Amino acid sequence: MTIEKLQKIVTCPVDASVKAKWLQWWNSPRHNRSEVKFPIDVPLREKALDEWLQKASFWAQVLLH
Repeated sequence: MTIEKLQKIVTCPVDASVKAKWLQWWNSPRHNRSEVKFPIDVPLREKALDEWLQKASFWAQVLLH
């Protein structure tokens, strides 16, 4: 994980508990990542992370309200 990718996760407008969950998924084995629809590319491409963060941020905000 690069600083730039970590910064993208940290600056998302979601609760800290959601961000912690995302980081756990990042460090989980590949088969666990696919279960939660986290990108499984190794190394993770910027575009794939950006697209996933947009969707995940939206759903995290919707589910909290």
